[in-house]
Amino acid sequence: MSEKETTPETTEEAPKLMTGFAVLVGEDGSVYVERNVQALSLPLEREATLIEVRRYCSEILMDIQAQSAAEYTVIRLAQAQKPKE
Repeated sequence: MSEKETTPETTEEAPKLMTGFAVLVGEDGSVYVERNVQALSLPLEREATLIEVRRYCSEILMDIQAQSAAEYTVIRLAQAQKPKE
């Protein structure tokens, strides 16, 4: 691909970010949540509230659980379809 050619991902405008947070993990496994907009290198309008952090962490967890359940189902179906020896 030449420099003049671009993909749709590079030609669209970046989404405007309202808020965000970072989940940080220490050496000992301790977890920290950073909500300060000055600490993040993205242009955010405001700091995330604790309610937003809880809500979005919950949504992420539900997405991971759904993906895990789907992968487990695919594995079980593949095993069930194998011919018995």
